[in-house]
Amino acid sequence: MSDLLTAALTRVRRLPLLIERKQAANGLAYPWWIPLTSGLFEIGIVVIALAQRGVLVPPEPAVGVLVIILASHAVQFVFPGTFGAIADIAMILGATIWLLLTPVHHPVPADTAPMLLMVLAAVVTARDGVVRGVVVTLLGIGLLFGIWQTADIRSPGLYSLEIVLGATVGFMLLWQMRALTAERLARASEHERATMEERERIAREIHDLVAHSLSVTLLQVAGAREALLDGDQVDAIAALEDAEKVGRDAMADIRSTVSSLRGKPGDLRPLPTAADVPALVEQFSAAGLSVTYDGVGDPRQVVGAAGLGIFRIAQEALANVAKHAPGQTARVQFDVTTTRARLAVTNTVAGLGRIDGGSGLPGMSARAEGIGATLIAGPGSAGWSVELLVPMGSRCPWKPAKADGFETPRASVPQPAAGESR
Repeated sequence: MSDLLTAALTRVRRLPLLIERKQAANGLAYPWWIPLTSGLFEIGIVVIALAQRGVLVPPEPAVGVLVIILASHAVQFVFPGTFGAIADIAMILGATIWLLLTPVHHPVPADTAPMLLMVLAAVVTARDGVVRGVVVTLLGIGLLFGIWQTADIRSPGLYSLEIVLGATVGFMLLWQMRALTAERLARASEHERATMEERERIAREIHDLVAHSLSVTLLQVAGAREALLDGDQVDAIAALEDAEKVGRDAMADIRSTVSSLRGKPGDLRPLPTAADVPALVEQFSAAGLSVTYDGVGDPRQVVGAAGLGIFRIAQEALANVAKHAPGQTARVQFDVTTTRARLAVTNTVAGLGRIDGGSGLPGMSARAEGIGATLIAGPGSAGWSVELLVPMGSRCPWKPAKADGFETPRASVPQPAAGESR
């Protein structure tokens, strides 16, 4: 007995989920209690209408109306599509006609039987749409006035208003469901967009970290090799130690970035800023890259995302020089004023970076666009140049609104020729 009771309770607990699944199969997103409430309301109306006609106790054939109502819900549950909807409408209309043709046992203030048509109009409008709801509403009103000619129905006009009210409630439910569905879709789309943006951001961070660490490491290894060929073991060991340190720092940064991707707390490391650009140039120079630095102004004035973006773009530009032109001369210029910050990285190889599959320029372009800066990269008279212009002051790039009527500048990168990428 206990097993049967447990099984019954399990089925009852699963009923809300089954109801919502059936609705979802028909493209509906109503909570389970709405169709359940409407069904119980219909059964209550039928029971009261049968009692008003004196056929409930003892039961007479008219009690078959209650069986029809239950069967209509069973059909709708088993066949949630068009067939079930049409069968439900036909059964409810047939049950209503049967009730209206059965005379009331004694005078009552108001007959509840026509309320079945009101509930039907609401359910059909909310479930099947406005067109089918209007059709059912007109059918219900026509049915009332048609039976009014032969049966004792008081105030068919008032009952017609009830049917219209039911259709109105159904339309409100339908509109609310569609608005809720649209909101859910928009929220899911926004979540997907935000997730993709975050993945792209982390991918750029990892790319920059790997490109920088490998570039510096390769420079250190090349320096160690030259020192060993010259018989200078002290310099070779120092170069290898520097390469090891760069590699360990890069691994720590990558672990921290991956931890943020997984949503787990990791070792927090301070993000680099524009003030770290001179140290970055010094690191490349110590690794063996021929690079000079010219700076004007205080780079600490550039804060937040703009400072990080400037550092990453300088890092990527120097990594490209180390990768594609390690024996050439490079120059870094970083000028900061009250109105703008300008970063320029140039080298003497005009064809730098023309290698298939490169992602350096797209990454720098994305970073520049993210901080509201202008990026110009490409070959020039003095060689390959990467120039970044970041507005300051009232046109500060980390302020999302427009200022003084100026549009937020976009990154501008010349497209490489066919077969070439950066």
